[in-house]
Amino acid sequence: MDFPEACRVLFTLPRFDLQGAVAIKPGLQNMRALLGDLGNPHERYPTIHVAGTNGKGSVCSMLAAILTVSGKRVGLHTSPHLISLTERLRVDGRQAEEDWVADAVERMLPAVRRVKPSFFEASTALAFLYFAERTVDVAVIEVGLGGRLDATNIIRPHLSVITNIGRDHVAQLGDTLPMIAREKAGIIKPGVPVVTAACQPEVRSVIKEAAEATRAPLVDVCRPPWGVEWDGSMVSLRSPDGGKYRPFKLDLPGRHQHSNALAALAGAWTLLPHGDLEQVVVEGLSNVRSLTGLRGRCEVVRREPLVMVDVSHNEDGIRAALECLDLESKGGRPAHVLMGLASDKDVPAILAVLAKQSCILMPASIPGERGLPPAEMAGMAVRAGLRIVEIGSADAGWRYFVEHAEPRDRLLVVGSHYLLGTLPEDLFPRRAASPA
Repeated sequence: MDFPEACRVLFTLPRFDLQGAVAIKPGLQNMRALLGDLGNPHERYPTIHVAGTNGKGSVCSMLAAILTVSGKRVGLHTSPHLISLTERLRVDGRQAEEDWVADAVERMLPAVRRVKPSFFEASTALAFLYFAERTVDVAVIEVGLGGRLDATNIIRPHLSVITNIGRDHVAQLGDTLPMIAREKAGIIKPGVPVVTAACQPEVRSVIKEAAEATRAPLVDVCRPPWGVEWDGSMVSLRSPDGGKYRPFKLDLPGRHQHSNALAALAGAWTLLPHGDLEQVVVEGLSNVRSLTGLRGRCEVVRREPLVMVDVSHNEDGIRAALECLDLESKGGRPAHVLMGLASDKDVPAILAVLAKQSCILMPASIPGERGLPPAEMAGMAVRAGLRIVEIGSADAGWRYFVEHAEPRDRLLVVGSHYLLGTLPEDLFPRRAASPA
């Protein structure tokens, strides 16, 4: 079996990104069966488990970067991928080798045929196996959807982290913040420390209740002595011993990343010796992208005219991405927004954010049955008072912008991981440079 054939095997399994809720297989029965056949690789190394609505991928990468600087060999499992399946399983920032994936899928094939897992279950099991066979010291695992019933919740981590909680996937998780928080808090395990950066009072109370019920020590970075100060692009973190870290430039731009940085600091504070922690944290958070291969977080891919790409796909995330764009360009003309969304998102709320900023919308398609048709998005946008440019695809939108833009114009590409994967190679290279 070669790598393309291995991908075909996995991509024919039920996929939430393409089919929606019918592809979700809640519970851990399939994971137990798959991992049992593989010798339970997830039990061979310590893990960190990260849930949340926005920010969990960034926090995973921040923690992985800090742990790498501390001298550990670090596995990192995030989802979804932008370009290649191999992005979901990285060690020390390097994607899995395609030959290894092909061999591993061939070994997994009998269990896959018997168990009939979802794509996410199979790819998660693949990541656990990869980390075991690459003898990592620790693995950072991002929850796929929710927490309580997620396939990743088979692990018993050394640390749990819950980032920002917002309204997303309401059909699966509930339509109120406390309901969503309860699903996310399902990753909390008895006696295992939990860090939270979810600051809404109604959410914090749910997480606190879950921690108390399981006797899990709770670290809440929304309260002093934790804190962050910033001056322009420079930030300084405050740790619980009253110390204030020296100012540094956080590698992931935007004020929304400040609470994520605090969550990563709290995780490091819980897991690592405190002697040289400031040096380790500052170096890690200053070099997240080069140390982990993270992409698509307020990532500037062109300067004149300015083009930024971001994977945000809900109201809070897209608002934060627009703030990043403003910071990078120091304001300017109304932004063009090339956007593709899944139809189950809160599209009116997202369009209201764009309308408030007087954005010019370029609706685009994303792969799969869940994708909102561009014509439907355009109709909703007109009713929301937005100016639109009808282009249809990400590639066509980019070509249109290049042809018509002036140097002071700005483009934000946003709405889905899968939209970024359809961008042309000259705008978004298919593979990031490997970490040094």
